[in-house]
Amino acid sequence: MNIFRSIATLLIPVVFCAAAACAASGEWTEPVFRSELNDFQNGYFAAEPTASSDGLSMIFAREVPPANYQLFEARRETPAGKFTSERALVELNPQATWIKGPWLSRDGLRLYYSQAQPEGGHWASYQVIKMATRNSPTGFWETVQTLDELHIRRTADFGAVLTEDELTIIWYSRRPSPSADWRIFTASRSSVEEPFSGEREVPELKEMGAYDLHLSGDGLRVYFTAIDPGTSRPNLFTARRLSLDDAFEGGEVMGFGSPDVGAGRAWLSSDEKTIYFNSNPGGQSGIWVSYWIEDLYSVAVERIESAIAGKRELLASLTAALGDDRLALEALEELRAAGEVDPVAILQAKQDIFRSIQRQIMAIRELERSIAQLEQSLIHLQSAPRRNLPREAEKVKDKPVGQPVSKIKGK
Repeated sequence: MNIFRSIATLLIPVVFCAAAACAASGEWTEPVFRSELNDFQNGYFAAEPTASSDGLSMIFAREVPPANYQLFEARRETPAGKFTSERALVELNPQATWIKGPWLSRDGLRLYYSQAQPEGGHWASYQVIKMATRNSPTGFWETVQTLDELHIRRTADFGAVLTEDELTIIWYSRRPSPSADWRIFTASRSSVEEPFSGEREVPELKEMGAYDLHLSGDGLRVYFTAIDPGTSRPNLFTARRLSLDDAFEGGEVMGFGSPDVGAGRAWLSSDEKTIYFNSNPGGQSGIWVSYWIEDLYSVAVERIESAIAGKRELLASLTAALGDDRLALEALEELRAAGEVDPVAILQAKQDIFRSIQRQIMAIRELERSIAQLEQSLIHLQSAPRRNLPREAEKVKDKPVGQPVSKIKGK
């Protein structure tokens, strides 16, 4: 029976990995406008959202006179309700200069952002990346430091985004070059207390036309704004990489834009099931939000299919291994013919191999039966009529449910 326990052990990671992959089955709800973040009285619109891990607060940028940007923090009572209060983060900007590009740490105690720098008594056209800290997620920001290790004097460094552990950072920089254009860089560090180092360029994102980046918690997925070739307007895209040292690949459009209106500057929750972004459908400029709703039926089907595929791979390996047993028997027969070893010992060795083959054949047959049972379960599931069961109200409280964006766009 050891062979069957071995089969089960080998299948566990296969099925687990399939479950992780199946989490992608679902659709985004119809986006909802967070109009309460705008300053309609003065005609200024919220942009560049970054939210706390509990969803109760959001830090964003908004234009303020005269032609500057200020950071604001808004709060609400429930993770999906309306924001009911806000305040300007004046402690970060006592001189009322240009300040943008916020990124809030998961614990809400560190804020990364970009700020224009004075030169000769005037605010220059370059920026540096700063990090502010506070003692509680609802407190005032108390200390500020400039990430000088990322900055070269008289250049613009902007749009910093980090991994959830804050050990990897990606940002934009306009440095001396033949084109004098924005370039994208990344750096890393061993702890939050240490400076970043190992700076290198990320040219593949530049080639994708990416700007306004957002990184997944593990840094293996990037969400960004780029021109959608289908609409010639900005839209949200995503790309992936295998490790933090690999290049990003892909660049797939997420589909939040439309032929008339674009979308950009995405921020996603740590589980990547809530997305805030900037858009302007129907003239409603500002921050919008959408939620990922899993298709539980598709998840179940994909997990069964993945389990079948995993067992078929194992079946192929077990079947191929019988060839090694045949070669072992041939080697023993050649050894018997040579007369170098006692024939009785060779016969005993052959008998042991035959028993091993019998056990392996039994395992193959059991595995084939297991696959057949999984296939039958899939037939039962797919032949059953589906019903749209009502969701429990408390689980979707304040969350919009509507047509997916692809249907709204008429795709």
